[in-house]
Amino acid sequence: MVLDVKSEFERVAAALGPAASASQLLIAASTAAEQRCLEASTRRALLQETPSPSSSSPLSSASSLSSMLGGIDLGNLFGSLDIGGGGALSRSGSGSSLGSRGSLGNLSGGGGGSPGSGNGSSGGAARSPGSTSGGGGGSGSRHAFLATRSVGEVGRWLLNHLSEDPSDPSKLKWLTKMAGDLTSAGVVEVLDRCDRSNERTRTNNGEDRSPGGVFSKEAKRYLAERKRAAASLVAASAPPPAAPPPLRSYQRDVVGLVSLSWGLPLTPDVTADGGGGRAMQLFRSYDNWPGNWLVCAPTGSGKTRIFAEVIRACVENRRPGAGYLALVLVPRVLLTEQHESFLADVGLRARGVQLASHCGDTNPLTRNAWAALRALKAGGGAAAVVVTAASVLNLLNAPGVVEAGDVDLLVLDEAHHCQEDHPYRHVADRLMQAARSGGARLRVLAVSASPADDESEYGLKLKMTDLKSRLNARLHVVPEDAPEVAAVLASARKVEVHVGMRRVDMALMENMRALTIEVTLDLGDALEKAAPGAPPAAAAAIQQVLQALLQAAVLRSDGQYDESTFGAWLKNCSELAEKERCAHLQRACKLLDVMRKATWLVEDGGFEGALPYLARKAAALRQEEADEAGGSGGGGWDVGLRVSELVRRVLEDPVSSLLAGLGAGAREVVRDCFASGQLKERTFPKFWALLEYLEQYKGHSKRDSLRGMVFVRTRQAMYHVADMIRRSSQLSFFEVLEVTGHAAAAKSRAFRGAGDRHGRGMSDSEQRRVLRMFKAGGGRADASGGAKLLVATSAPEEGVDVPSCEFVVRYNAAATGIQLLQSMGRARQRVSEFVAILQDNTLDRRLHRSSQARVQNLRQYMRDNTPSPSPLVLA
Repeated sequence: MVLDVKSEFERVAAALGPAASASQLLIAASTAAEQRCLEASTRRALLQETPSPSSSSPLSSASSLSSMLGGIDLGNLFGSLDIGGGGALSRSGSGSSLGSRGSLGNLSGGGGGSPGSGNGSSGGAARSPGSTSGGGGGSGSRHAFLATRSVGEVGRWLLNHLSEDPSDPSKLKWLTKMAGDLTSAGVVEVLDRCDRSNERTRTNNGEDRSPGGVFSKEAKRYLAERKRAAASLVAASAPPPAAPPPLRSYQRDVVGLVSLSWGLPLTPDVTADGGGGRAMQLFRSYDNWPGNWLVCAPTGSGKTRIFAEVIRACVENRRPGAGYLALVLVPRVLLTEQHESFLADVGLRARGVQLASHCGDTNPLTRNAWAALRALKAGGGAAAVVVTAASVLNLLNAPGVVEAGDVDLLVLDEAHHCQEDHPYRHVADRLMQAARSGGARLRVLAVSASPADDESEYGLKLKMTDLKSRLNARLHVVPEDAPEVAAVLASARKVEVHVGMRRVDMALMENMRALTIEVTLDLGDALEKAAPGAPPAAAAAIQQVLQALLQAAVLRSDGQYDESTFGAWLKNCSELAEKERCAHLQRACKLLDVMRKATWLVEDGGFEGALPYLARKAAALRQEEADEAGGSGGGGWDVGLRVSELVRRVLEDPVSSLLAGLGAGAREVVRDCFASGQLKERTFPKFWALLEYLEQYKGHSKRDSLRGMVFVRTRQAMYHVADMIRRSSQLSFFEVLEVTGHAAAAKSRAFRGAGDRHGRGMSDSEQRRVLRMFKAGGGRADASGGAKLLVATSAPEEGVDVPSCEFVVRYNAAATGIQLLQSMGRARQRVSEFVAILQDNTLDRRLHRSSQARVQNLRQYMRDNTPSPSPLVLA
């Protein structure tokens, strides 16, 4: 099914009338189209909701337009501009009307009330932050009431009970989904947990959680516990797992080498086919090294199996009565569940090793979880725990939780992260230091396909030396040109596609950069005027921000500003606004951030991607300002600059706005932003190159099992590319899934409307569910025929194993050699393709050449340090 946003544009245009300006049409259509895109997105699929059928006729009433705009007031949406003419929008006072189509008034709508009357809901009593009680009786009365209600009614009851915003439709959808997942008994249990919860403040900023926030956290934990309990029951009743395949010769060599180094007897799997003799030769060639190991092996060669067998050898040869704890660090949430499942598949659980994975909010590595692991070990049990480094670092930062000797084996998967300020480095340093101080023995096994990279050979040698020294490890290389290694690796054909950049996009980027600097300077003037009214500490902070602005708001000779300098200044200014609770300053900073990201989006999506994104975000900010009725948000001082004034200048001013230079052609440009169906070659060249490449798979002989990945640099561009693929009838045979991480920026104060995908990331559980959907066989019951395409940021770039992945496309050039190697490694079919789309007048070509040079440096380093005659030995 094609995502039809063109019809959405036509309905909005008909509702507004011909007198509407191009900017007003852009703002309204962008807001309406996002609702349709959200319905088609992976996030909607995760909620397991069916999109409401859209009307096939043009809008005939303002209420239809209001539903399309997601509750945003048109008067605020369009600021103070008027549209004259019969039947067109006019502004008078605080109300709005659409001519004869009737009064628009407040378009926010209303959320569903509580089901029936006398239902024991919370009533109007105010509750303290985080509290979910507020009436409704105890567990028994709650259950008696909820058990007789439909899922929809329970969702509406929760909306009222938790004091969530009834004007936000996504809240009711979410709570209805929760009601269905939890069942009435689960809802009661979660509410009881909320009442007992001691996590009523956020860990990142110390602010109080809302009742809905506490409910969300406890519901996720409850569902995760229920899922694990069900999995345990299934595992207990399942037949013993099939024996894993025999180790390949190079895997036997590595496992044997590490085992001998650590004084462990060789297992029969290692000694098969003379593997024991080769392992002994390797061990002697390293001068009987007894310490830690850094193993470099190509992606797809089976590194996970190597460290699984090392864990097995360590556990099976521990002292009688002693316990054992192996900690496997992974860089991405997506790898926790994948690695735990793999360790079970190769038989560790069947051999009595308790397996677990921890990450994020749904299944965090808590103090209680760590205490349980220590108790298991003290009782002689063994466990292997897969966890993100950030989760372990949180425990290490809590005094007295992790002690010397707790961890026996530390496995660093994707060990190239163990550098600079990454949590990997801090966890390794802290655990190794604790072991040394406490007289305990900690073994470390680090694995990576790309342990380091640098543009110069000398820089690479320094990084490798530092990494080996930090881990107290020797390096062993499994070379990719060894016969048995080459026999199992995918041989991806590398393709480069070069595209130009349209003049209209280059002009838009230049204008957006100039406008960004203008708005920044205006904000600086407003800060300078506000400084005398600020307290002394705030005034000093303002002066620091103003000093930094002098370096940040400078356009170079090439018409660009220094991105890192500007980003650092904007971060500091935003933090000042948040600390001082200056609402107008916060919104101005948000608008600058939106303008910056929209400029990036021009490079990745053309004006078709950048203008709707900017318009929609700007409208949300203006609505936020109107909702707060011009208040300062609680602070004692604030800037006098209003975001509504800035939005008018950027989007609506007939002289200075982004659309002003297009004249009569502005309306056609706006129309092109909402193209769908049979896309034409005049579309953004970079996306057109992607479309042409993907279209060749339409006649694929095994389309039911076809899988491919497209890596995109930013979250905003990722969603735009995914939407464009859905909007193209040429690519309707693909089921498109998106996955992105949950960076710190996504956790900051969100824009109005929780349905805005671009301002938030994906939770841990959402990422894992998307990956399972991508790997699963079959597909939609339409023309897609099971072919699936994953459009992603860097979240699944490392270690994610999709054996059926036939092609990988880098929509943006890799920034480093490590990134290039890792993304190439996702193409796992024996005959596969790796495609890089490189755009003129951008960083694509330079970054691609640089990353290629870094890869070659790393490969040469490995070859230079592998002595003859054995290709498996590296001193």
